[in-house]
Amino acid sequence: MKLGLRKFGLVFFSFLISSNFFWFNPPIIRNQNELFSTQKTISLNINSNTYLTNISPEIDRWVKEKISNLTLEEKVDQMFIFRAVGNVMTSDFENFLKSTKPGGFIFLGENISDSKEFTKKISETNPNLPYFFAVDEEGGEVKRFDADKNPGAKVLDKYGAEDFCKEYEKTTEIIKENGMNLNFGVIADIAWDNKSFIYSRAFSNNPSDVAEKVRLQIKCSKAALTTVKHFPGHGRTSTDSHKTIPVINISYNDWKNSDAIPFQESLKEFPDMVMIGHLKYPKIDNTPATLSKIQIENLRKMGFDGVVITDDMQMLSNSGMNPEDALFKAFDAGNDILLYVTYLIKPEDMIQKIVDRVRKGQISEDRINKSVERILRLKFRL
Repeated sequence: MKLGLRKFGLVFFSFLISSNFFWFNPPIIRNQNELFSTQKTISLNINSNTYLTNISPEIDRWVKEKISNLTLEEKVDQMFIFRAVGNVMTSDFENFLKSTKPGGFIFLGENISDSKEFTKKISETNPNLPYFFAVDEEGGEVKRFDADKNPGAKVLDKYGAEDFCKEYEKTTEIIKENGMNLNFGVIADIAWDNKSFIYSRAFSNNPSDVAEKVRLQIKCSKAALTTVKHFPGHGRTSTDSHKTIPVINISYNDWKNSDAIPFQESLKEFPDMVMIGHLKYPKIDNTPATLSKIQIENLRKMGFDGVVITDDMQMLSNSGMNPEDALFKAFDAGNDILLYVTYLIKPEDMIQKIVDRVRKGQISEDRINKSVERILRLKFRL
């Protein structure tokens, strides 16, 4: 009888595991030492199919139809966002758009005048696919619209959930009213270093608090697509990544216990994009995260199957990196979109360099297709 109960218990336990009864998944193990570690770690365990299960047959059909009608050049076009030129449509800019139709444009202050009319004119140059019209509208010291009174993360961190949400609802409505559809505005960095240029833009130095606020911000920002930044975390360094590449010397386990938490938690609200920072974590990978297959794979293992976008690629050139090397390495690392606020290589030449590498077999067209599929899933909603 005892033997029968034991067999029954083993069979029943096996059934529970195979049927996904348990709510948790085992943590990702990077090496055998972690398997025996007694240190408490967060588990980067969101189901990697989370995003895919949200794709309706209608979206899937639309994406497949669109991608089947794109040339290789047009697919690669989709993988770039460039700075908008001026604040009104000119003949030169219109001529550029007749031959090159990038995935979208980022608008800074001087690009915003009658931006709703400007984005309308840009849209008319490509009736087959919408553009991303992006803006950095964080609130506080980083915003492009005078009408946005959002006081920024440090102030809003002290607000209750209802008032907090109202501010971000208003912010994204202003973005929408001005012709934009994508905000690079969700700061998931933790304010560890009060000398950091990111310090005043981050919610606090408490990972759980930052995670809670980031989730709420995404949830309350539905009028525009959302971008969480700067993965894997910018808050530990006082070095400005616009000028040089910061080096952050923490281990993978320490990162999982701290800076990873807001990014991990943000995925529960389905952010549309995650922006990768020009940040070097040498104990994880001795290359800037934007150019790191390991860092992007870490993000994917957390369960994110949305669009991965770089921070401004020109920042790498400011650090002394050859712009062509940075271009190729960013593609090889697995980024879906490369963002260029400024550039040393002409946009059309950058696109052609990637097209040439595909034709030479140095980049597979399947790799391009996977990124373009992610991009088009978002564009279905625009």
